[in-house]
Amino acid sequence: MKTTKTKFLSTLLLAFAVVMASCADLSVQNTNEPTAESVLGDPANTLKLLSGGYYDFSTTIVTSWGVAMHMFTDQATSTNLFRNYWNFSEEPRLQLNNTTTYGATATFTSFFGGFNSSVATSNIFIKSIEVDGNSILDGATDITNDVLAQAYFLRGLARGYLGLMYDQGYLIDENFDAATDEAEFVPYTTIIDAAVADLDKAITLADASSTFTFNVMPNSDDVWTKAQFLDIANSFAARIAAGKARTASEAASLDWAAIKAYADAGLGGPNAQSTLTDFSPSNVGSSGEFANYLADWLNFIVTGSPYDDPATAEDDRGAGYNTVDVKQI
Repeated sequence: MKTTKTKFLSTLLLAFAVVMASCADLSVQNTNEPTAESVLGDPANTLKLLSGGYYDFSTTIVTSWGVAMHMFTDQATSTNLFRNYWNFSEEPRLQLNNTTTYGATATFTSFFGGFNSSVATSNIFIKSIEVDGNSILDGATDITNDVLAQAYFLRGLARGYLGLMYDQGYLIDENFDAATDEAEFVPYTTIIDAAVADLDKAITLADASSTFTFNVMPNSDDVWTKAQFLDIANSFAARIAAGKARTASEAASLDWAAIKAYADAGLGGPNAQSTLTDFSPSNVGSSGEFANYLADWLNFIVTGSPYDDPATAEDDRGAGYNTVDVKQI
């Protein structure tokens, strides 16, 4: 009996020693973990981090989950139950299901999370430059305001689309301290006002710079000249400011003169600074690689080709998976 107990105790101690040794091996310092100093102290790393914020925004704005939004706003039609599409197409409209067990929660969370992630990234740069007083040098060239303009542009875009899509949201700025401050919801009108103010700041900073180039899109070939950036930023400002209205009375109260001024200075406007007349994240200086999953999913064909001659290949014409309504075209 004593022998059995001794063997059991020895085995237990050995197992405990192995576990402790394993834990010790796992508790090692990650020497490759980036720090704020290593990222913000190197212009190349700085632009990569900011590019990550634009990646979040760019992929969110064209996510395939936008298909449900198109259906809910009567811009597309589907009888599919896949991703609960029918919930957003059925009429009379169903109440939105925002429970955690709903099968299509990403319809709501993907946009909220992606845009707020972009806001968080832009706040890192705005805080570093405007609160902490840091500068960013590319060799001997001070590009601080160039980076700051791109950070404000990112935050303005992300805030703008949050305000356009949601009734309420967070208005987190560069002074927010997650350790001591508590985020509170504010109405969409406040978020849109802040978004337009950010875009104004970006436009002012870029316009005043002699070195400005927009070069932080996910596609490294996607570089915009200052003139192109100013046109694009003004067009976004016009879109977001005009989208603030959700009722006829709200539309009547908008500053349409200011909105027209943005549009006139935007793409194809009389005060535009570039020759660019339309825009997508892949048609300005890039080689065209950009995964627009929203357009992809909206244009799926179930089978066959829609261009077949119905007189000779009627059974092979196929059909749209998520039919885009004619009024949108």
